[in-house]
Amino acid sequence: MSWIEAIPTALASAAILLIPGLAVGWFIGLRRLWLLALAPAVSITLLSVASVALPLIGISWHPLSALLFAAIFGALIVCLFRFALRARFDFATSESGRSWPTIVAWAFCSIALITITAVSIGKPENISQTFDNVFHLNAIAFIHDTGNASPFDITLLTTPNGQRGFYPDAYHALVQLAQQFTGASIPVAINAFNVAVLATVWPLGILLLSRQIAGSSRAATIATGILAAALPAFPLNMLVYGVLYPFFLGLALMPAALALVMNLLGASREGRITTMWPHIVLLAGIIFGVAITHPGAMMGVLALATAVATAAFLNGWTQLNRKQKRQRSIGFGIFVAFGILLLIVLRQGNWWEPRMSVFEALQQLLTLSLEGYGLPLLTAALVLFGLVIAIRRKDVIGGAVIGMWIITAVLYVLAASAGPKILRFPTWVWYGDSPRLSAIFAIAVIPAGVLAVRWIVEALAKRSRPSWAGEVVVLLVIAAVTLTTAGYDRLARNIRWIHSISQDSRLLSEDEAALIKRLPDEVAADEVIAGNPWTGTSLAFAFADRQVIYPHMLMNDVGKDRETIMSSLKQADSNPAVCGAVDRLNVRYVLDFGTREVHKEAHRYPGIEGLSKSPLFELVDQEGDAKLYRFMGCQ
Repeated sequence: MSWIEAIPTALASAAILLIPGLAVGWFIGLRRLWLLALAPAVSITLLSVASVALPLIGISWHPLSALLFAAIFGALIVCLFRFALRARFDFATSESGRSWPTIVAWAFCSIALITITAVSIGKPENISQTFDNVFHLNAIAFIHDTGNASPFDITLLTTPNGQRGFYPDAYHALVQLAQQFTGASIPVAINAFNVAVLATVWPLGILLLSRQIAGSSRAATIATGILAAALPAFPLNMLVYGVLYPFFLGLALMPAALALVMNLLGASREGRITTMWPHIVLLAGIIFGVAITHPGAMMGVLALATAVATAAFLNGWTQLNRKQKRQRSIGFGIFVAFGILLLIVLRQGNWWEPRMSVFEALQQLLTLSLEGYGLPLLTAALVLFGLVIAIRRKDVIGGAVIGMWIITAVLYVLAASAGPKILRFPTWVWYGDSPRLSAIFAIAVIPAGVLAVRWIVEALAKRSRPSWAGEVVVLLVIAAVTLTTAGYDRLARNIRWIHSISQDSRLLSEDEAALIKRLPDEVAADEVIAGNPWTGTSLAFAFADRQVIYPHMLMNDVGKDRETIMSSLKQADSNPAVCGAVDRLNVRYVLDFGTREVHKEAHRYPGIEGLSKSPLFELVDQEGDAKLYRFMGCQ
């Protein structure tokens, strides 16, 4: 399959991300870049509420049902804004009136990122051969199989006999809608959806955030598009590391949410777009969309909002009277207390140990060679110069820029290099994982770099005529140097290696994939397959739409029957409990993919090992070393 053939799925993904939010945003009064940039988060909020509500009223997750519910819920939101809040939006100061620089910036960023991604992945049906991706692939299959996309039910995938929990599955729910729209396979739907995020959510959001800090000048706008594509740490590293698809989507939503925070707190070059209560309600809806996508992304918004709130708190302090100081202090104190509470409640623990020394972490921060990708010294110089400009501004915007750099830099250094666990506590909500924090840092520094580019262009304009010629030269040089020094050559190799399928693939080999493709012709739809999930057998669920006994490596509360089969299926003729378990679960086949496991692990499942020597199993199909056995016992 070619990427040309995947375009319909990418367009369907973009429509799912944009159209519900655009409709609601338009009717409540949003316009221009605000409308476009906030639309994805609004769409996710609408569709996430639909994913919770539809199972409660017995309706399956389907494009028609999901969008119909979103339309009804969206109409209620419009009524809230129009009649209860009487919201009025004013965008008189939001743009200079020229849209072409925004289009150029959007096109540059989108085309650059999509090109790198498509070329590196190769075929759109290739998958990330990583541990985490087994869950992502099978979660989408689970939603299709059950017709249930609720974040309170998705945990049944890995706890089939346990209690329902909560897992933020907005990413999986939306990808599954795109898959149903076009009939694409799950791998194609994932890659096409990620391309849609790179083409819409990320560039539109960062353009809106940058505009709050650096303004809407031609140079600042185009520079934003350039720098948004110049740091591999985000967004593309999130398509390699992990793989962290929900976090990737959540972080792509983050800049638009932060732009709304800055506008609300008066830390923006634009005037407030509406009055306080409509602003707060809109922000709450946007933050909900970010949180339901990934709580870590929501905490990223909170971390950067802390810098903005601190700058707003200190701004004009000496001019306030005693009552005003008390009111502002109470408000800021509540915000800080709420943030600390979230850090405690949402902490995930110190999963990752330090990866480098403090010196190495600081070196990566200052040179922007985050995660060892490239040595983008020009980009780093622009960011540092932008910080100097922010310091010299001595206003709330400059304070916010400095604060965002400091907070994200400290978090990154703690996660990357701090030894004592207590020092790493602020990073626990991100698992103490430095690549996640390097992605947030990359987002935070882009506006500072844009500030520097704007200053340089304006300084040249005062010295030369016509000014646009010097501007074009500066932007072309910046584009050429930042992209060629970013380290995309190494990133592309990593993406290609992670997504390649060969006989030595970490998760699923060529032979194993070929055998799985034949399963629909060999295994009935109601029959269940056993297999060691660490070897890739669990992907029969996502690739062939066939039920597997263990759809993930980390299974909990699987029940006695599953445990019996995995430990004793081979002893069915001597263990009476086996046949009862087989009949209840309808286990009729076993996939044997050898002993090579992802992450080079080694797990034992005695009941399904050494089947070639057992008379209870018949070899049905084989591709290389990959084998499919039919269980002949318990007849």
